[in-house]
Parts: sequence; C-alpha cells; structure tokens
Amino acid sequence: MSRRAAGGCLRWMFVTASALLLLVGSLLPLPNRFNPDFGPYGPDKALHLLGHLGLAAALAATLEDDGPSHRPALAAVVISTVFGVSTELLQEAVPGRQFERGDVTAGLVGSLAGVLAWGLFRRGRRADSGG
Repeated sequence: MSRRAAGGCLRWMFVTASALLLLVGSLLPLPNRFNPDFGPYGPDKALHLLGHLGLAAALAATLEDDGPSHRPALAAVVISTVFGVSTELLQEAVPGRQFERGDVTAGLVGSLAGVLAWGLFRRGRRADSGG
C-alpha cells in the first residue's frame, strides 16, 4: 500500500470513529433520573458542537483535493449536518431521548467551526511548506 493510500485509509478511520462516537452518544438510552432538562443551552449542546466539529474537520481533510477548498468544506458541513439530523430523528425511538432542534443547531455550528479550523490548519500547513 502506498503512503498516500495509507494516509487516506487513516483519514477515513478518523471519519468513521467520529461518526460512530456521535451515533453511540446520541442513541444511548437515558433513564429519566439521569436526563435533566438543561433548557436550550445545556452541556449536551457543547458535546454536539464538539462532536460535529471533529466529524466535519475529519471529513474535510479526507475529502481534500488539490482543487478549491470550498468543495470539501461544503460537503463536510452538509454530510455532518445531515448525519446530525438523522441521529436526532433516530432518537425518537430511544427511551429518554427526543429530537431537539438545539442539538441540530449545535451540530451545525460545530460543523462550521470544524471546517473553519480545518481551513486554518490547511492554510498554515501550506504556508509552512512554502506552497
């Protein structure tokens, strides 16, 4: 396996691990006594934000090519957000869980932050390499 192929495989492993972590965290049943109502700005929103930040950054890095950077960034935000909405819809079938628009919003904000971080990292990496 070439070094480039191995790097691509490793990147997809990060994407898969991020997605699985988000999926499991979103679909674990919570007994009512452990599911307090935090309102619209609870710690769960921070976890959604961080999870989607990681997923979108991993996706953007994996989808990166030599073309314009907006294509992988846009794809990463769309994929991460659709994934977030899908897991929220799945939560309706899980005891103690429900669909929350705030979770979707936190995921979208995290996705945007993730591609922004990826873009800054990419720009810095290119400046360091002289390209």
